[in-house]
Amino acid sequence: MFLEHAGYRKVIVYNDFRFVGLLIFKIYKMGYPKFIIKKSSNDKYYFNLHATNAKIIATSEMYESKDGCKNGIESVKTNAPIAEIDDQS
Repeated sequence: MFLEHAGYRKVIVYNDFRFVGLLIFKIYKMGYPKFIIKKSSNDKYYFNLHATNAKIIATSEMYESKDGCKNGIESVKTNAPIAEIDDQS
């Protein structure tokens, strides 16, 4: 059995249904989800959006500058939460 509170995990240890002990350890974030900026072989910038499982779930268009790429990330952060789904299948 475990409980999570304020970034810590508490694990209650039982042996044959008898209480044995309590382990408490800090939960460390693995840094996901996140945007990763890359530079292509043709010197243009793009970003990948990685999910909590570290898999790429989106790749951007190519940008001429790193600032343009960062602006693209900010646009996704702003627009994606309010975007509608338009299923044209």
